[in-house]
Amino acid sequence: MILAAIIAGLAAGIFGSLVGLGGGVIIVPALALVFGLPLTDAIPASLVGVVATAIGGTAMFLREGHTDVPLALRAACLTVIGAVIGATVAVRVPERVLEFGFSAMLFLIVWRMVKQRAHPEEHDVPGTSMSKAVGLFVGSGVVAGLLGVGGGVLNVPAIRLALRRSMIVAVATSTMIIAFTAGAGAATFAAAGFMKWPLATGCATGAFVGGRLGAWLAPRLPRKALQTIFVGVLLYVAVEFAVRGFGLPWWR
Repeated sequence: MILAAIIAGLAAGIFGSLVGLGGGVIIVPALALVFGLPLTDAIPASLVGVVATAIGGTAMFLREGHTDVPLALRAACLTVIGAVIGATVAVRVPERVLEFGFSAMLFLIVWRMVKQRAHPEEHDVPGTSMSKAVGLFVGSGVVAGLLGVGGGVLNVPAIRLALRRSMIVAVATSTMIIAFTAGAGAATFAAAGFMKWPLATGCATGAFVGGRLGAWLAPRLPRKALQTIFVGVLLYVAVEFAVRGFGLPWWR
């Protein structure tokens, strides 16, 4: 199981850094759907893997000079609050609610990625108001803590659209924010006694390596082709979680 967690973390780290997500959208489905773990085990372990992904990715993005560090630190103050709220709620709701929530989040990610392809904007125009993105950053933290992901699904639109940064700056800055957000969520789960540390360690080991590799590859690979493949995978997983939430046995 630890080896499987390492492999899941490695894949999550690579894809998470490439598309600006925390990697939890891969780790949680892998642990829950492939290995049959309950979401209350998969989500805390995923958050530890997400922290490792984000740290590895941030190190590379900082070296490349793409990260807006002041923005990341200001946004992290908001996302951390949301992450603690989300993780506190997650340990108190039925698993079916989490399955529906994860499915809805994945459909949102797909919608965002499709819209992004239709309206590419690569110009960096800093200086817009932070107040436009406050709600998205707090919501990002809640989603991260509740569902075991990094919150990039809201971070990237907040940075790219509300704050008018380029895609690569949005991805790099989101990755740094995610390190703080997921860390707060993981700490909340650990304090409540829901963390399976061997599983979490396996996820973190693979995710750290994958995050560094993904951040190095991000400026060098055709993003549209990667997103097309990623969208297809996410759609399948979104439908899978939705059907599990409805409890339909024929899906198996």
